[in-house]
Amino acid sequence: MAKENLHRSPMRIGMMLIIPVAAICWWWFGEPLTAGHAAWLVGFAGMLAIRMPHHSRNQANVQEADAHDFSERVLLTGMWLASMVLPFLAIATPWFDALDYRLPPAATWAGVALLVPYLWLFWRSHTDLGRNWSPGLEVREQHELVTRGVYARIRNPMYAAIWLGAFARRY
Repeated sequence: MAKENLHRSPMRIGMMLIIPVAAICWWWFGEPLTAGHAAWLVGFAGMLAIRMPHHSRNQANVQEADAHDFSERVLLTGMWLASMVLPFLAIATPWFDALDYRLPPAATWAGVALLVPYLWLFWRSHTDLGRNWSPGLEVREQHELVTRGVYARIRNPMYAAIWLGAFARRY
């Protein structure tokens, strides 16, 4: 169990610090907060609010098998950097301003509208999985295949939600 807590604690700390760090960056760099930026932060905060209770609760589960090898950790870290850290840096600092481009306002509002189904499906998939959810490839004691709720209709609703979130955050 100690090994499990060790490799998850940096992610947890990073997740809890990103909102205060955002506030400091906007204050320091003086970047204006657009509607798209605010929507990204709302989506990010919503994702954290949904995931963190499941992450904390499931730490108490007993693992029967753990496949967190080096390659999975590298892929998860890359995914975290590409989907959370880089967009955050792009809107909180001027570091990527030379690469910035403006989408039409309709694209921003379409992205904002996608936040609702994204957050609902993300929440529902975590809720339906219950104690079967884990951030990586693990088999837990009393693990079961979930076929109820949104899992009865969508093969992998959490990935579907993540894709909706990816489209919603591209403004």
